[in-house]
Amino acid sequence: MYDSASLASDGFRQMASDPETGREVWVKIDGNKMTVREFAPVDELLEDNAVLRADLAGSRHADGLSLVARIPEHIMHNRLMEALRQGDDAYLDRWLNDPDHSKFRVRGGRI
Repeated sequence: MYDSASLASDGFRQMASDPETGREVWVKIDGNKMTVREFAPVDELLEDNAVLRADLAGSRHADGLSLVARIPEHIMHNRLMEALRQGDDAYLDRWLNDPDHSKFRVRGGRI
């Protein structure tokens, strides 16, 4: 989690806040450089993913089109969208197979 008082004392200003989703965007402008920090709660999604992972454990990918992962929008945008646009399946496979991202997966195994 983050500390809004610490962000403010570091020169960040809150630019957006969505009470429905809990998403917040903070911005700091330093000369020609702009730093954006986005915070969005993902606990509920990760809990749902864990339930799905348990439910799907041992099932086969019969049609090859089954759900593999559920990823928060801000992470998709910041980490994966460019690879999707470029058709870089190898990068997407590496990202999804990375143990650090396992909580986004709803199926085990490797892609």
